[in-house]
Amino acid sequence: MKLLIKLLRQNASTWQLIVFFVAGTIGVMMLLVGMQAMRDYGRAEKAADGLLGPGTIVVSKPVSSLTTIGNLIGVRPSFSEKDIEKIASTEGVGGVGVFRSSAFNVSARVEIGGHGISTEMFLESVPDQFIDIDTERTEWGGSVGSEFIPIVIPRTYLDLYNFGFATSKGLPQVGETMLRQIPFKIGVSGNGRSRVYQTRIVGYSRKLNTILVPDQFLREANKTFGSGEEGGPSRLIIVSKGGAPSKALFELLADLGGSVDGDADELRLRSIVSGVTGVCIILGLIITLMGVSFQVVSLLLLVERNKEKTSNLRAIGYSGVEVGMPYMIVSMATAVGVSLVAAMVVSVGYPIVTDYARRVVGEFSPAGMWSVWVWAVVIAAVIVAVDWIVVRMKTEQ
Repeated sequence: MKLLIKLLRQNASTWQLIVFFVAGTIGVMMLLVGMQAMRDYGRAEKAADGLLGPGTIVVSKPVSSLTTIGNLIGVRPSFSEKDIEKIASTEGVGGVGVFRSSAFNVSARVEIGGHGISTEMFLESVPDQFIDIDTERTEWGGSVGSEFIPIVIPRTYLDLYNFGFATSKGLPQVGETMLRQIPFKIGVSGNGRSRVYQTRIVGYSRKLNTILVPDQFLREANKTFGSGEEGGPSRLIIVSKGGAPSKALFELLADLGGSVDGDADELRLRSIVSGVTGVCIILGLIITLMGVSFQVVSLLLLVERNKEKTSNLRAIGYSGVEVGMPYMIVSMATAVGVSLVAAMVVSVGYPIVTDYARRVVGEFSPAGMWSVWVWAVVIAAVIVAVDWIVVRMKTEQ
C-alpha cells in the first residue's frame, strides 16, 4: 500500500486538489445555507405573528359619492357568490373568507373605580381559520345562548391609545396582558329583543383592522337581534397559498372593483425571499456539481496517466480494490475536508443572519444547526460514492 501511495503522490497534481477543495467548499457552503434557509423559511411561514407568516389580503368595495347615494336608497356594493368563486379558484389563493357585520345595536360598558363608561360600537367576524391568533389555545367561541363572548381587537387600537390618546391626556398606558384581564359587558339589542354578555379581550390582531367576535355567535345574533337577512359581503379576506399571489389575482380584483388592503407588500416580499433562497440552493448545487465533476475528471486523468503502471500492478497480483484504494483515500480526505470546512463556516456564520431574522419576524424561531452537519455528511458520502464508482470502473479494466 505504501508503494501505491508513493506512486500516486508522484503523479498527483497539488493544484488540482486545491482547485477542487476551494470550489467544492464554496459550493457546499452555498448548498448548506440554501437548505437551512429553506427550513427556516418554512418555520417563518408558520409564524402567526411574523413578517413571513400566512399572508392575507383584505379586499373591500371602495366608497365614493355614488356609494353614499346608493346607501340612502338601501343599495350597498358587495361581492357576489360568483365573484368569490372566481377569486377562490385563482392561482396562489389558499382560501377566501367573508367579513360579517353586526346587523343590530351594540354597546360596550366597563366599570372602572366605581364609575361606568359606555360607548356605542360595532362587531364583525370572519371564519375562525382566518384569524391570526391561536384559537385552539384561546377562549374562543360562543353562541347567542352563551354568557361570555370573547373579543379580538386590532393591535393598532392599543397602540393608538398608549402612544396617542393616553400620552396627550396624561392617562396611564395599558399593557396587553393588563387589558386582557379587564372584564366588561356588551349589550346587544334589536328586533324587539336585548341581552347583555360578559366579555373581555382575548387577543390582538395585526392583520385585521376590526373588532372581531366568533363567527358562529354573529351568525346567530344577526338572526336573533337583526332582520335575519344578510346582503352580499363588501369585504373579503384572502389568504395566500405560499409566496405571493399571482398577478392574475390582482388583475381579477381590479376587474371586480376591489380595493386591496392588508399585507400585499409582505406577500411580495415573501416571494422575493423564497426566490432568493431557491437561487442560493440552485447555485450551490451547480457549483458543488462542478467541483465534484472537476474532481472526477482529475481522478480519471490521474488513473489514465498511471494506466500502464496500474496494469503492471494488476499483472503481479494486486486486486482492483487495492490499486484503487490510494485514489479513494485522496477522495475521502478531500470530500471530508470540504464538507467539514463548509459545515463549520455555515454553523458559525448562519446564526448571525438568524439573530437578525428573529428580531424582524415576531414568533419565528430558527431551526437547529444539526441539519447542516447531517447534510454535510450526506454530501461527503455522495462525493465518495461517485469517486468510488469511477475509480473501480477504471481500475477493473
